[in-house]
Amino acid sequence: MHHPFTSFLDDWFPQPAAPAASTLESLPNELLDIIFKLSCTDGGRTGCNLALVSKSIHATSRAARFHSVSLLSGISDRLVDLLRTFNAAKAEARAEGAPLPFVRHLCISLTPAWSPLRLNTTLTREARDALDQTECEDYHAAFLPLFAAIHTDLETLCLLRQDHFAHPTSPIPCPGGFPRLREFTFNEGVPPFAPPDDATLMYPALRRLHMTICGGDPPADFQWWAVNAPCLAWLRINAVYLFPLNPLRVVSDLTRVRDDHSWRRPNARATSFSQLQTLMLMVRPVYFPGDADPSPQVAAAYAASASRLDAELRTLGVPCTVFQPHYDGQDTVDQSGFLPERLSLEEGMRRDWLLRVDGGQALFVAEFWTRAQTKTTMQVPGMLRRLWKVARGD
Repeated sequence: MHHPFTSFLDDWFPQPAAPAASTLESLPNELLDIIFKLSCTDGGRTGCNLALVSKSIHATSRAARFHSVSLLSGISDRLVDLLRTFNAAKAEARAEGAPLPFVRHLCISLTPAWSPLRLNTTLTREARDALDQTECEDYHAAFLPLFAAIHTDLETLCLLRQDHFAHPTSPIPCPGGFPRLREFTFNEGVPPFAPPDDATLMYPALRRLHMTICGGDPPADFQWWAVNAPCLAWLRINAVYLFPLNPLRVVSDLTRVRDDHSWRRPNARATSFSQLQTLMLMVRPVYFPGDADPSPQVAAAYAASASRLDAELRTLGVPCTVFQPHYDGQDTVDQSGFLPERLSLEEGMRRDWLLRVDGGQALFVAEFWTRAQTKTTMQVPGMLRRLWKVARGD
């Protein structure tokens, strides 16, 4: 039968067939969920791209798109947009009876970005301080509802902030603590979270902790950490202190927690870091007076102090103990074993977080410091080499 509007030319130039469904969209949702979660481990870039592929992929990738989130811009509107998008995705999932999205891995800055208004040379010092105060308050006002919506679901958290900002001025509410958190990294001071009001442990599942202790910060309360993170197996401490004016009490404080039971109250939980398998102490001394190289006397005193610290660490009874007496970010290496350009501590922490989210061994591993030195592994940093030469009088 002859069809209207056709001719013999149709046989020569056949019309294109209707597009077939993509291979990805034809897979079962259970398999797609696994694929998307394995893909969304880069801090959010892949999740954003998946949302734009098609309506079908937008829907089927919804539960995985927020799997890992990195927000280091310090812009309040980004926090607000993320929370709005996250809540909308949850509402859509509930309406469809589909799996809910969760944020499992978070790397975030607590410090707002510098405002361009600060470059105005006509502003007085008081006006700049008032501007900084307002921006900090606005930023943390946007941070609080986002944190409240996701903190109980987190499995890893990398929290970065600049030391010249004192915000938040009051502890961040954290009802229920972090029941799923297994890895926690923070770089300045103590975490600004208020512990639960009841007897709930703050970090019951925490296995890996990276903390930075600066000389001007409150000392780390290892007794509190031992109580609230009873499963802790890996502890890395980056200590920055003024030598010889400020004594480094990290080792003595840890010894007291592990060995001295006199401070415990009757019927209190055992708090001895009994699960601790790896302890890494990376010391960054700031010499007094603040010369680039210490005097021979100061160098000799620090060398003796480092030897004592090393001996004390070995008596703690931790199976694997690593001591680096002059840490300067030298463990931020690439996978080939070569050092890139010197990176900031914060960038190293962010890279470590990304690698751990992706299931890797990350940067901060004991094996990097304990294995035999080769041409492709880290050599003794220049400052440490100069320090030892001064101490020996070379």
